[in-house]
Amino acid sequence: LIAAPFILEAKIGDLIRTNVNNNVNAKLDFTDANLSLVKSFPNAELGLENVTLINQAPFEGDTLFAAKDVSLTLGISELFKSAGEPIGIKNLSLDGANIQVKVNEAEVANYEIGKDTGGSESSSEEPSESFTLDLQSYEITNSKVIYDDRAAKVYLVVSDIQHSGTGDLSATTSELDTNTEAMVTFELDSTNYLNKNKVKLDAVIGIDLADDKYTFLKNEALVNQLPLVFDGFVKVNEESQDLDISFKTPSSDFKNFLAVIPETYSKNIENVKTTGDFVLEGKLTGTVDEEHIPKFDISF
Repeated sequence: LIAAPFILEAKIGDLIRTNVNNNVNAKLDFTDANLSLVKSFPNAELGLENVTLINQAPFEGDTLFAAKDVSLTLGISELFKSAGEPIGIKNLSLDGANIQVKVNEAEVANYEIGKDTGGSESSSEEPSESFTLDLQSYEITNSKVIYDDRAAKVYLVVSDIQHSGTGDLSATTSELDTNTEAMVTFELDSTNYLNKNKVKLDAVIGIDLADDKYTFLKNEALVNQLPLVFDGFVKVNEESQDLDISFKTPSSDFKNFLAVIPETYSKNIENVKTTGDFVLEGKLTGTVDEEHIPKFDISF
């Protein structure tokens, strides 16, 4: 157990590089791979440092993904697989990650990096996958996501992300228990709607991979200090999404309204005396595609 990590570290590092780079039009690299057979025994724990995934044309040289540390938990048997065989991952954690998603004016996205398998009729073999996810838990800390869609004129930044999830994601149907805290900035067509607004979400999500349907089972959210509870589902179709989501404030306290004000301007909200009720309710239903937006009904 003591000697094996030193023997296998170089092998597993090269194996991951090969599996990823053979399946994507991008370049994965990292500075170091550290392997432990003790921390998560009887599983192995693999740590990757300074991970980068660099785009090729038409986003040549752009960094799609970078992370200070990536930690993977996998069965010890996965360490003895050869290049080309899928590697099963049980747990995943990212720290100091930066993800930059871009969509250019021609509606080409920088995350569309999967290699074309060619679909040759002469080949009866299915294309191999580089990894299989047998995830039981995952964690993302101190991370940031930027979504810059030049075609739709949407700019979204989710920063200071502290997110974790537990559940059996290898099953066709499962429940994912998540906790999220982040700061959100959102612009649409050069108009700023959110500017580093604090968001918190504790959610249990029902996942049906057979139907690509995701149901909100138990959820509590905070936008700044405004509490919301919501339910409903999102169903992902081949060329559209079906939405049926409703939300409301869990209480009628008038301070719910003051809580919408950015936190910078409401530091002493607990000392403000209020009377009366404030209730927010909303509903979004319908289809989202190139020709449709969902119906929405929001009332105060």
